[in-house]
Amino acid sequence: MYKLLIHYSPLSILRLFNRSLLICILIFSSSLSASTSSIFKIDSLEEISTSFPNDSLILFDIDETLIDSPHMLGSKAWRSYMSQLSKSSDQNWHDIFSLYLSQKYPYITVEPITSEYVHQLQMQGHVVCGLTARERHSWYDTPNVDVDLLTIRQLKSVGISFDTDILSQKYPILAKKREFFSGVFFADTDLKGDYLRKVFGNDVQCSEMAKMVVFIDDKLKQVQSVDAFLEEKQIDHICYWYCATDSKADKFDPDIANIQLYFFLSSNGALVLSDEMARALQQENSKMLAEDYLKAIFEFPMVAS
Repeated sequence: MYKLLIHYSPLSILRLFNRSLLICILIFSSSLSASTSSIFKIDSLEEISTSFPNDSLILFDIDETLIDSPHMLGSKAWRSYMSQLSKSSDQNWHDIFSLYLSQKYPYITVEPITSEYVHQLQMQGHVVCGLTARERHSWYDTPNVDVDLLTIRQLKSVGISFDTDILSQKYPILAKKREFFSGVFFADTDLKGDYLRKVFGNDVQCSEMAKMVVFIDDKLKQVQSVDAFLEEKQIDHICYWYCATDSKADKFDPDIANIQLYFFLSSNGALVLSDEMARALQQENSKMLAEDYLKAIFEFPMVAS
């Protein structure tokens, strides 16, 4: 080592040392930044502690965060599939079918522990609310006056009920917002961070009282937008990108979903086929193609009208 160094001047050695030191600092800074990030990717609510500061404001997305369809039909991947079909049609199949399912299809919690986890947070005295991209009086692009009532009914069907009184006590200004209904904020902006900026951003009282804001959503863009707003307001927060339904979406089979929708509609909502049952029917009746089921679906009276 000594023989190697004697070929360098003292100035060169100093420069080499400084360069190495700078690289170490950059690596350490990058590592520290990553470890203190306020966005965390999780696959289960079990990865989140319930030990937050007293009176924390905890905001849950609803679809694919609290509730989900038990099968391929009605899932996030199915809604994307129906959106694609709608683009090549003069009918908004996505809104027609997804609204019908939301009104009649049985929903479940994303995880077996979901409702109990929400209840634990409430028992600890935290302010727990929903923050959804649904609008109170519009189902995506279709006007509907009862989306708020439908949403609360879906949540109650899986054992989730938000307490509106605690929000009124802690954040009376927020509780009076017209987008707030029965413990849920129905955001009327594309990004939830923009919605919070609109209703929360200029309220000094809310900014001072919120010791911690916790946000949980399955969509990364929503998590990033809320994180950006809270950083902007210098409010302590943790945001979770919740990916519990991703594996389900990866397995989505439109043929199976079409079979499920066909039998659900033809039975007027009485016949709910599991993925396994629909696959068995597909194998038994291999001559019936996915397009055949779709054609039959589009001719149902509730659709034709």
